[in-house]
Amino acid sequence: MSTNSTHTLQRVHGRLDEALSQELIEFWTAQNAVPDGEFDDRLPTVLSLLRNADGDIVGVSSARSTRLALFANQPFHVFRYLLTREAAEASDWLALLLAGCEILDERANAPDHSGEIGMLVRITQLKLQQAWPEAIWPQTGLVHAGFTEQGHQLRVRYYQDARIDMEARA
Repeated sequence: MSTNSTHTLQRVHGRLDEALSQELIEFWTAQNAVPDGEFDDRLPTVLSLLRNADGDIVGVSSARSTRLALFANQPFHVFRYLLTREAAEASDWLALLLAGCEILDERANAPDHSGEIGMLVRITQLKLQQAWPEAIWPQTGLVHAGFTEQGHQLRVRYYQDARIDMEARA
């Protein structure tokens, strides 16, 4: 796995001001990626973004919290990403993913942590699945966990000191 993205990574989680929020809304609108009514819900979940040499956003990652039936109804962060064609290289995606792993690890160790025990990543691009076929990705700790009905690979990793709540299975 190489992380040699030609774009600049910017960690923005917890640092969104009005100008950056507007810039993200314009990016999502141009990409037709987020329905109009969901901007306020999506903005607080943004982790990091990629910028090109001109300073334009060419990629963004976020993570939402949800309980996953696949994993005994435990709370996980579900990693999401959007890359433009300009940032469609595996190294761009990996840069966002590695930053997301770091940010979510930091959140998991924070005193106000909301209880997620790990993160789930759905690999929707076949070229990424083919680029890194290993069961465990050493740089991220993500472990192959199966495939969706659409053929997308699922990868999961648990946070340090994660504890499974057996009461949540019900």
